[in-house]
Amino acid sequence: MKVSEIRAMAKEQALEVLSSMYRRESVVRMKFSADNERKNTSELGKVKKTIARILTILKEKEGEVVS
Repeated sequence: MKVSEIRAMAKEQALEVLSSMYRRESVVRMKFSADNERKNTSELGKVKKTIARILTILKEKEGEVVS
């Protein structure tokens, strides 16, 4: 998910996406623990980066990030 897409969202919508990303992260982790081959290891990294982007933008909107 691109930063511009996240910035365009309302706070409530961003929180819903964040919640779904946390659920997706847990599903990916379970899939990796069940499947020892780990075919697509980059998926977990992408999910974690998206979570970090959403949290950063939410904090920016709240004015908590100090530059």
